[in-house]
Amino acid sequence: MIKKRPLVSLVLISYNQTAYIEQAINSVLGQTYQEPLEIILSDDCSSDNTFDIIKRVVSDYEGPHKIILNKNEINLGLIGHVNKAFEMVNGEIVVFAAGDDIMLPNRVTDIAEIFRSKDKVTTVSMDFQCINESGDLIETRNPYKEGFFSLKNYMDNKRMPLNGCTRAYHKDVFCKFGPLSLDCGVEDATLIFRALLLGESYHTKKLGAKYRKLNNSLSNNISFEHMEGKINQRIKDSKSALEMNITNVEIVNYLESNKQITFEKHIIIKDHTSLDYSLFYFIKNVLFNMDFKLFEKVNMFKSSIKSKLKK
Repeated sequence: MIKKRPLVSLVLISYNQTAYIEQAINSVLGQTYQEPLEIILSDDCSSDNTFDIIKRVVSDYEGPHKIILNKNEINLGLIGHVNKAFEMVNGEIVVFAAGDDIMLPNRVTDIAEIFRSKDKVTTVSMDFQCINESGDLIETRNPYKEGFFSLKNYMDNKRMPLNGCTRAYHKDVFCKFGPLSLDCGVEDATLIFRALLLGESYHTKKLGAKYRKLNNSLSNNISFEHMEGKINQRIKDSKSALEMNITNVEIVNYLESNKQITFEKHIIIKDHTSLDYSLFYFIKNVLFNMDFKLFEKVNMFKSSIKSKLKK
């Protein structure tokens, strides 16, 4: 989709992250990207001194990139903040970062090169490392092969990267579809689906970030209402894509006819997350994995539940 060297917008969003924000900002300012880069540091009306730290860290910045500071007048929540961020960007490529993660120096460079060199790419993801609250390495997440992923892969439940911590998007995922509904809960899965309606996703094996795994992260606390909102957003976006003649009516019909099944699956996953977070991955990756026969899934599920209840 992109051949020339467009402006890249790097957006870091924060909220009450005093313990991590300075390291996150320094990792943003330390990007090796040599082309024009717009850096937007946006705080969602933190009640602590997160924004004061941001202003202090960037006050001495003398690098080549444009810095834009923003503090929302009221707390907009994750989705509202993402919508606001997209409205502020001027770049064609939008790289997202969180106020508690650490970007690796080459992340923007590697992402921009993929967008420029590969046709039809509308979103890019990278491998990443997981760290704890103290910044100690927990694991390196590299389960996916390098390559392209399509809407068909997504609809067929093919195992594919859906993480948001190293994600970048073409700005069209916002411009062509408009703001996200505030009840859609999570931004990454929703924006990825939009990107797949418009083109393809590409995953690179290069490391892009250190993702901080925290028990109180939003991804661990998605409500039933947000799950339903995410499904409704996906249906809405598929209808918009149909109006733009970039998808077909079969996609819309499939999403609408499977809405209740999809919602119930999410309820089951959420229900057992509170029992043991590891069980979430069992259900997600085994129970709903087409590689396992039905009787294998049932037996493994029963064994897992029994073992958890005995503890």
